Amino acid sequence: MRRHLTFTSLVGCVGWALGSLASAQAVHIVSGGIVQSFGSVQLAVDAASEGDAILVAEGTYQPFRIDGKSLSVFAMPSAIVNVDQGAAWFAVEVNGLGPEQRVVLSGLRVSNAHGWGAPYRTLSLSQNAGYVYAQDCEFEFPGGNIFDPGCWEFDGAFGALITDSDRVAFSDCFFHGGGGSYSDQWCSENYGTDSGEGGPGLLCVRSRVALQRCSVFGGEGGEGDTGLRPGGYGLDLQDSEVFCLDTQVSGGPMGAPGWGGGIPGSAAAFLDGTSVLHYIESAFLGGLGVPMGPDFGGPGLVHSIPGVARGLEAGVVSSWTNPGNATFHGVQGDRLWMLTSLDPKYRVLVPIGILHLTLSFPLSPPVGFVPASGSLSVPLNFGSLTSSSAPGPVAIQGFAVGGSNRKLSGARHMLAFDPTSGPDCNGNGVNDYLDIVSGTSPDANHNLIPDECTGG
Repeated sequence: MRRHLTFTSLVGCVGWALGSLASAQAVHIVSGGIVQSFGSVQLAVDAASEGDAILVAEGTYQPFRIDGKSLSVFAMPSAIVNVDQGAAWFAVEVNGLGPEQRVVLSGLRVSNAHGWGAPYRTLSLSQNAGYVYAQDCEFEFPGGNIFDPGCWEFDGAFGALITDSDRVAFSDCFFHGGGGSYSDQWCSENYGTDSGEGGPGLLCVRSRVALQRCSVFGGEGGEGDTGLRPGGYGLDLQDSEVFCLDTQVSGGPMGAPGWGGGIPGSAAAFLDGTSVLHYIESAFLGGLGVPMGPDFGGPGLVHSIPGVARGLEAGVVSSWTNPGNATFHGVQGDRLWMLTSLDPKYRVLVPIGILHLTLSFPLSPPVGFVPASGSLSVPLNFGSLTSSSAPGPVAIQGFAVGGSNRKLSGARHMLAFDPTSGPDCNGNGVNDYLDIVSGTSPDANHNLIPDECTGG
């Protein structure tokens, strides 16, 4: 009799695993001059109002879920913020956003140390008509395949699963699918258990997704008494459209040499017949096998777009009145416009990229020309935006014209604070929260009060 991993066999483990996680250190909802503090991200999400910003101090946190609410969840600058999935089905989930709603995730390390199999996923996005954006995040399961003494037999978990969501974008993010299971000869003889395949790094179902300077890896295949299994696809597209800019995608390796012979490696990206993949300056590498896996598999359309990928770097926290600089990476002679918006849009514009911000015509003069070094740093200006006493995410994107070619950089989001609002206990004329998140003032106990005001 073959045994398979099922929901009912694990539901009892979920509550135990969640309860065993260490309590969060500090999670804050910041709204104007008021701050509310909580012991977990989920409590802050539940208490937050539409459009609030949540700041997460360094620490390890339990899974959380956002349903039908615009929120920004930012790790404090330089903080290491881990979200430990434990045995829950997901670590971070965003569902049911309306067309005008937006969720921004920044600086989260989302992982599963236990290596559970499919259909577990570190990130789950479902039924979102609104905009979901993540930057500087990691979504990964542990490397290697997983020994399975219980003879359950399971394929690797999904690094991330996106379903029925049309406006999803990732910038500078890392994805890694889970390894397939393997067991011993006793399981094979008594239960007919085989080893499992690796899980996909990113599985997209009826969705539209942009990947900007990301890395996506399939999980390693399992090995068992009956032989090796293939690794997971880096990208697995089902009735979806994906745009890759300066992104690396790799299929997972087959199981390590063991009882059986070699098998073909997995594709870096698999596309069903209704899927399309566009890419600029991106690398695709099939998984290790005999022979190596192909770069692309399946009947879907792959569209390679010639050109140079444009990149954009900026901080994650800013002031409405002094937002700092952004650095654009292009080619010499690019004329650059820096776009900013409180209401980012989402359009796939082949061949120039994903348009997150609306262009206003006629265009104002460019902010500069890219020099021979290929990088241009320009001051940001949020003066045309309607600022608020409450901090909120501002989207920025570089639009460049080189010769007759038009190119877009990836987008970034900055959490902008009003420097004149809220408390100012140290009397320096700047909001205390901005002092802390910008690094001007230390905050050793993560209470959003500068240490110079409390004696540390």
